[in-house]
Amino acid sequence: MVADPAYAGAERNLALLLDLYLADPAAALPHYERYGQLAGAGDREAAAWLVELQARLGQVPRTAEVQE
Repeated sequence: MVADPAYAGAERNLALLLDLYLADPAAALPHYERYGQLAGAGDREAAAWLVELQARLGQVPRTAEVQE
């Protein structure tokens, strides 16, 4: 079996693990971003997660919303 570096699911799982289970949102951020790149604009839930995480890290204002 060969690892697929473009497999979006692995990035999503790692981001969730780091953010929710290990309480390390800063470490999770690049994995959420990579997941967004791999999954494309079709995953609006992931886009909302990314904005929410960036708000928690103080990178965007809390009033930011996902653009449709």
